[in-house]
Amino acid sequence: MTVTFQLTNPDKIDVPEELQAVLAQDDEAMAAWKKLTPGLQRSLSYYVKSVKNVDSRIKRSFEMLHKVKTGQLYAQRKKVADRDREA
Repeated sequence: MTVTFQLTNPDKIDVPEELQAVLAQDDEAMAAWKKLTPGLQRSLSYYVKSVKNVDSRIKRSFEMLHKVKTGQLYAQRKKVADRDREA
């Protein structure tokens, strides 16, 4: 048995076209998206593309970007809480 690993570019993020379309229409969401770490962008992209139904992907894109814009993602709240504890 032979196992082969292929390294991928850690900075390459496969953003689903539904999410790209929503980002293209909302400048505020695009600005908030660009502030996220590549790892979080990758995770959220996976969340959107993990469903097969196109309508569900669009719905997830809108809901997730609303949370990104308003700072409601767990990662964003945790970062603020950690910062407040340090102060």
